[in-house]
Parts: sequence; C-alpha cells; structure tokens
Amino acid sequence: ACACFRRSDWDRAGGYDEHMPHMGWEDWDLWLRFTALGVQFRYIPEVFFEYRVREGSMIQDTRKKKAELETYIFNKPNLRFLAPLRSHLLASRPASELYSGRQLLGMLMDRVLGRVRNKDH
Repeated sequence: ACACFRRSDWDRAGGYDEHMPHMGWEDWDLWLRFTALGVQFRYIPEVFFEYRVREGSMIQDTRKKKAELETYIFNKPNLRFLAPLRSHLLASRPASELYSGRQLLGMLMDRVLGRVRNKDH
C-alpha cells in the first residue's frame, strides 16, 4: 500500500502515533483517523509501488501482534465509533475466516469509496 495525502490532513490527524505499542500499523491507524476526520479518499487501481516482504522483515512481527494493535487502535477515543463495524464483521465470520486489520481497512475503504462514488453520480 502507498498513499499520498495533503500535509494539512496529516497535521489535522496529528501525524503518526508515536505511542503505538509495535511498529507496522502506523499507516492503517492514520488512514482510520483520516476517515474519522472526513478526509476523502480516491482509489487508483494501478500499481505504483512495490513492497518487498522477506524473512525477518517488520511485517512478519506485526502479524504476530495483530490483536494487540487492533485493540489499541480501536480503543482510541476518536476511533471508537468504528468498533461496532469491527465487531459486526468479526462476528459474522467463522474463526477460520477472521479478517486481518488490512482486510478490515479494505472493507471500510470499500464502504467509504462507495459513498464517494454515489455522490459523484
């Protein structure tokens, strides 16, 4: 994933959370806070960025800490309104199909983009 955004939105959201208990989900947290602030997104279905994952990379450790990071993010006062969405999505799936944080963000983005597209047409 790669994102470009306005500096003013970064400033309004407070930038990356320096108190996050583990590295790796700073972007996800920032995008959710952008959503809470009403920042509009545009999806561009082209590949502009390649992210290489290799053995021992940060993303491997992040997956192990997924539950702790999700709990930390969804308990933020300005993101608690998203907790029912997370609970609903998790409750509606068998344990073998539980969503990762990235999948949850993708579903949230699909809903947001659907609203944006509906406003454009």
